[in-house]
Amino acid sequence: MSLFHKVPILSLSILFLIYSVFGWLISIATPEWLECLYHLTGEPSENSWLMLLLSRWMLWTLAACLIILLALIFTAPSSLIRSLFTSLIQSDSRAFLSVILLAFAAVVFITWIHHFVRFVVLLAAGALARLELQGADCGEWQSFGILCLVSLGGFAVGVSFHEWLDPSEPFMQIVFLN
Repeated sequence: MSLFHKVPILSLSILFLIYSVFGWLISIATPEWLECLYHLTGEPSENSWLMLLLSRWMLWTLAACLIILLALIFTAPSSLIRSLFTSLIQSDSRAFLSVILLAFAAVVFITWIHHFVRFVVLLAAGALARLELQGADCGEWQSFGILCLVSLGGFAVGVSFHEWLDPSEPFMQIVFLN
């Protein structure tokens, strides 16, 4: 049986759709982030269209790097994760500090649950796809490649559709007016 027949199409489709929505939401939030960036760096100059284009690409590249990092976390060997967690609780002081930091993180998570829900959905879709790929006997590097391709593809589709369908965006005005 070939690899194509073993690939879990349903879970990878869910992953693609969730990352498409994530790309759409990032693309919607980009102007707000750029406005904050402009307030921090001062008013835009005569080359503001170049700054706008570069800063949009930088934000999207940062999101793509985080997507790759999530895929890497899902495909990391369990022995590496186990050694990381056991090193945190080797001594009583480290265990105490770990519990305090975990409690603080839980409070922040619960307080800002409306922001973290999107991240949890990304984690759940990635975990589902990884488990299905593991059940299909895919190796770690194959799973990493498939997760990266599907996640980044979905993210790119979401960003592209929003930029293409929303002509009020400054990026599209630059593209079509020049």
